[in-house]
Amino acid sequence: MKSVDLIKQYYPEAIIHTYPDAGHGFNCEMRNDFHQPSAALAFERSLIF
Repeated sequence: MKSVDLIKQYYPEAIIHTYPDAGHGFNCEMRNDFHQPSAALAFERSLIF
């Protein structure tokens, strides 16, 4: 992902998580793109943050 690479280049201290197996809207149970494993991991990471 080109944009993510640019952000990492300009903000190396930033923690960026990507979810390669998930599409846009992966955290919404009402969407076809819902991806439970990625949603659970994102939720866990949000709680730690």
